[in-house]
Amino acid sequence: MKSLLALLMLIPEVGRHDAEGFRLVLRKSFRFITVAMAVTCLAVWIDPQAIAALFGADNPAYIAETNSALRIFALSFIPFCYIYVLMIVYKLYGHHHMALFVSFALSLTVIPVMWIVSRTVPSLLWYSYLMVYLVEVVLIVVLHRLLALRFTFSGK
Repeated sequence: MKSLLALLMLIPEVGRHDAEGFRLVLRKSFRFITVAMAVTCLAVWIDPQAIAALFGADNPAYIAETNSALRIFALSFIPFCYIYVLMIVYKLYGHHHMALFVSFALSLTVIPVMWIVSRTVPSLLWYSYLMVYLVEVVLIVVLHRLLALRFTFSGK
């Protein structure tokens, strides 16, 4: 019993500040996200009617109209997931302000970009999600460089 208790007390320290192990987990996470979202995207591209039906669409004219919209929207799955995981990575590396920025960017940029696109080029409205994620990636890269952030663990 004492050895089990001692082992349980050590668990929080196992792998702590293990930069190589953490990079391995991140690589595997990004690979998993890429494969999972690519499969999801492919499913939407192959049968968008089935996806529309999952959301209660039963009118054939409505379902036909959603085909291209769902396919375009599905393209945004992978960049959204990458940005979301990047927010978590910033938090784990102790860049709390940058993680907060990414969180706010994910929440606050969609509606303004959709509004601008709907006013200027309504036919591209479904592409606005991709535009949002492109803007967010650019902002994240610029801020990352301006702040000279590094993905290293501080202290041991």
